[in-house]
Amino acid sequence: MATLTMKRTMMKIFPNITLLLSLIFSITSLVFFTSYGFLSADYTNALNLNDANLPPSSNSNSDFTCDFEELKLRLSKLEVSLEMTEHELNTKSVHILQCEEKIEELSQTIHQLEANLSNVEEAPDYEQVIDIFEKQVRELEAGVRRNDRELQLLKHRAKDSDNRVDSLSAQVKTMAVIVSEFWFHVQKLEQAQEVIERRTAELRRYIRNQKCFFFKFISNFGGRRYQEVVAPYTSKALNLLEKSLSAVKKYHHQLQGSVKRAIDKHELTVLAGEESIFSLASIIFILPIMFAWTCLSSRQRELSNFIQINIEDQIQFWH
Repeated sequence: MATLTMKRTMMKIFPNITLLLSLIFSITSLVFFTSYGFLSADYTNALNLNDANLPPSSNSNSDFTCDFEELKLRLSKLEVSLEMTEHELNTKSVHILQCEEKIEELSQTIHQLEANLSNVEEAPDYEQVIDIFEKQVRELEAGVRRNDRELQLLKHRAKDSDNRVDSLSAQVKTMAVIVSEFWFHVQKLEQAQEVIERRTAELRRYIRNQKCFFFKFISNFGGRRYQEVVAPYTSKALNLLEKSLSAVKKYHHQLQGSVKRAIDKHELTVLAGEESIFSLASIIFILPIMFAWTCLSSRQRELSNFIQINIEDQIQFWH
């Protein structure tokens, strides 16, 4: 639009500049020919006056002297008139030079305006510019529609992720309840195992003492001394148990850190709580132990049954 406005302005200014130049040339020519005509007229009048006022041939010296004086007076007047005319010519010459300088400046301005006009004519048309802008607008609209589709797709994915997170959180809560119940049963099983092991050890010791005269003698001979001998080993066993518990706490804490990093990596913000992390770490830590405990319990049960059968056979054999 700016290019079109500039083009229209140049088309309006160009005729006015041409008219101004023609007017300046006319004034300059008029001044020059007027001054030349005025000088020619003065010179012609002076010659005519000289020719008209020449005295007739006479023998009188006085008349000749008067005519000579009159001619001198007229000559002085002509000189004054000539000086005035020369002054006017000099003034008009200076004015003509000034006009020529102005004409030169105006011609340079005209050349510059013509160059600008040619640049304006070579500039692209506003219709082409509008077509380019419309093409860019269509591309932007297509980009906006594409971004809207991607945004809707991301919203659906976020909704699916939220649903999966909700289901996982529900599963985690269920597993936490199950783990707590399993832990309660494990504690009971540990207590039952301790009771069974203690009774089994007592039974084995009783059977061994009954079977072997040497152990029977030691048990009768030792009495309380036997418990004092076993006490240091009991303290060592307790120290070993404390070390095992501290190692379990340490590895459980490290496992919590690993679980937290995995949750942060997969952006599961619902499971980022301390309780959820503790429950997941406990599940990961306890499940292998429970599996091993189940296997060992089955083996221990088989071993207990085998020992009980052997003990019953030995008792029947000795009785």
